Amino acid sequence: MNKILLLSLLLITTIHTFGQQNLIKNGGFENNFQHWKVHKGNGAIASFMTDPRNKQIGQFSLKVYISRLGTNIWDVNSTQQFLSKKDRRYKVTLSAKTRFSGKKIRLQVQNNTQLHKDLELTNKWNNYSWEFNAKENNLELALQFIQEGTFFVDNIIIKEIKKGKSPLAAKKNKINKGYKKSNNTSKSTYTSKSSTKTSTIIENGNFESGLSNWVNEQYNGSYAKFSLNKRSPYAGKNCLRVMTSKFGSNHWDIQSVKKINVKRNKSYKLQFYAKANGSGKKVKVQIQDNPNKIYLVKEFSINKNWQKYEWSFTAETNTMEVTFQHISKGTMDFDNISFTSISRIKNPQR
Repeated sequence: MNKILLLSLLLITTIHTFGQQNLIKNGGFENNFQHWKVHKGNGAIASFMTDPRNKQIGQFSLKVYISRLGTNIWDVNSTQQFLSKKDRRYKVTLSAKTRFSGKKIRLQVQNNTQLHKDLELTNKWNNYSWEFNAKENNLELALQFIQEGTFFVDNIIIKEIKKGKSPLAAKKNKINKGYKKSNNTSKSTYTSKSSTKTSTIIENGNFESGLSNWVNEQYNGSYAKFSLNKRSPYAGKNCLRVMTSKFGSNHWDIQSVKKINVKRNKSYKLQFYAKANGSGKKVKVQIQDNPNKIYLVKEFSINKNWQKYEWSFTAETNTMEVTFQHISKGTMDFDNISFTSISRIKNPQR
């Protein structure tokens, strides 16, 4: 039965890929690490090997065991350059699992620019995919192993996809299903069915689509669990729950990150709802542009009951992101995170 299932999977894969070029060579690690570069640095302790026992398709998979991370998120990685062309759209697919569910790896395409997507793995083989628009020619795919543990990866494929309606747009339509446009403004605003409050919502700022569009990170030996609280959200069906039990060496080692679409010299108001399992818990919110070393920071004290928090700022570049840095041990919930454009203000001294 297992042999029949394996042959069926191979046949499906062959039919699916016939006539289309996989831009990744040796994506199944059948030829050991040919065409791949593996790297560990800055004190990281990791081993890379091909595993004949834990594989999805073929005879081998990539097995990576990390017992200690380095100082940077990219210190343990496996990379391969592929023939991309600027402004064309590509799709990465792969199979992966980890020894203990909930561990993450990061896919990154890079050269002079960087795009990335974090994948949360389970202890069973699953297929994952990611679509992106190439910002330049001849990008490099990097598998970044950003947490300690044991990881298995197999059947990595990158293909150019035809032009048409972006799957991201379709995904946004799916996310926004169940919301309605307001007639009070020319900008897209959404009113939750389960709430009478209206605000300009960043994509999935209410976590009704799970944790998608958010990057939840933990580094330098820190430990936190990111999940959905379905029992007591502020509004809707879900909110983000963060349970922090161990800090790293920096206040930013445990954080939730989201890119925001802002315009330089325009002012915005951030609003969010939060509660904690005890009074006096704190979260540090940072509006940042890491490459340009621009950081706007405000610390909030979170109480036991749901409460609205807000902060106004002026964007200093067009490429900023918001980070919620979890700097108190315990449990905190976040919901209805939104940004609205406001009249011009001056930023407080940084």
